[in-house]
Amino acid sequence: MSTIQEKIKLAREFGSMMQAELSPRQFRAMCDANKAEPEDSGICHSHDYVDANMVMLAAFQETFGREPFFLNNPKDTIDLEVWNDAWAIAKAADFFA
Repeated sequence: MSTIQEKIKLAREFGSMMQAELSPRQFRAMCDANKAEPEDSGICHSHDYVDANMVMLAAFQETFGREPFFLNNPKDTIDLEVWNDAWAIAKAADFFA
């Protein structure tokens, strides 16, 4: 089980990488579109611009020095919680966690 500090670290790395991937205009439009979604929406408009799962994968690898376990074994979901929680933290903080 991951700690909140690890989730925040991953969220920060993901946010930094998303900022690097998008132009300032795209980044602001993405954040504005995310804010327009209902709070419990699972939608993230980062996918409107890039394959954000690949960005999160790179952020995960940078943060933990390995691939998430579910890539090799879909039944091993221990890293899925940190992945999803970090995404939610980044999105809630406009990718400035």
